[in-house]
Formats: sequence, structure tokens, C-alpha cells
Amino acid sequence: MTIKAYELFPTWSEIPVTIFAHDADQAERLFREWVGAHFRHQPATIESIYPFADEGLAARPRLAQAAALDVPGIAYRDRRRPGWTIAQPQDEPCGDLASPEGNVGYYFVKADEGDDAKIFARSFEEATNLYCAWHLDRWGELPERFYIHKGSRWELTGGLATLRDDLENEITGVAAVDNDGVWRVLPPDWEPSYTKQ
Repeated sequence: MTIKAYELFPTWSEIPVTIFAHDADQAERLFREWVGAHFRHQPATIESIYPFADEGLAARPRLAQAAALDVPGIAYRDRRRPGWTIAQPQDEPCGDLASPEGNVGYYFVKADEGDDAKIFARSFEEATNLYCAWHLDRWGELPERFYIHKGSRWELTGGLATLRDDLENEITGVAAVDNDGVWRVLPPDWEPSYTKQ
């Protein structure tokens, strides 16, 4: 049986716990053991669980590399190199559950016309400029009104988790589905290619 990656969101933290397991039941069991070993005062309850297998792992190469080790356990971000270290639930943590916040942030833009966008920028001003460039390129004019909200990277779950990977790599731009059907941070003037190479 092949190892898959799962992100489990505890009810008491916005940071997910990444777990490598054969199936969701094993992932939940490993999570409960981990909570019991390190957070006895917290409930071992999960708000949501997102599996990454096959296509989901293909879009997240560092996660796929760790899953290929075929070792069930709790994943920690390696402090010495990019990637993941896998430990057993009762082991002492050997890294962080997530990378530290970088210089690029996630901004959600809501427009009256419904031309909403996910923007990745170093500042509110850069987010505004990227949104305006994207909107002008797409529609030829700016919306009458729009609002920018600084979001949390942990709002980017499931298929949007690839945007967190781009965020960690400090890529700026606008979220869009690329030619492979994967959410990525792309330049505001990016256009899909209609011919697959």
C-alpha cells in the first residue's frame, strides 16, 4: 500500500499537521497519538482533513519526495534544508509544523462586479498594483470598487495548498489555474496555453 500525505487541521490551531499514512484512518490515529504525546491539554479533534495522493502530490514535489520514503509518521519542516522530516508521533519534534512566514503575503480582493482574486505580494500597495494590472489585462478597465483583505495562508487548503508552496518560495502575482490544472501564483498578464507541449 502506498503512503499518502494528509493535512489535518486541529480544532484548536489554524496550522495543519502534515501526516504521512496509508489511509485516512491511520492518519487520524497518528494524529491522536501525536496530540496525546505533545498536547495533552488539547482535544484530539480534527476540523478537517485533506488527502494528497497522485495528482495532488505531483503538484507538490517536496511533499511527494517525502511520501516516496514510504514511512508513516508526523511531518516536520526540516530546518537545515527545504523539505520534510518524518518522525513518529511520540518522538521529540524535529522541526516546525510549518515554514515561518516569509516576505510575501496572501491578499484576497473582492470587487463589486465579482472579479475577485487571490493576490500574493510583499505589501498592500504591491497587492493593489498586481490586482489592477490583472484586472486591466483581463477586462481592459478597473472595477468601480474593490476591497483588499490580508488573508491567512492557512485559508489556502486542499487544491489551493499549491499556492502556499508558491508563497513559501516568495513568488508574487495572481492565483490562477495553470496549463496542468494546478493552482499557481502567476504574473498578472499570464494567459493559458491552449496547446499542451
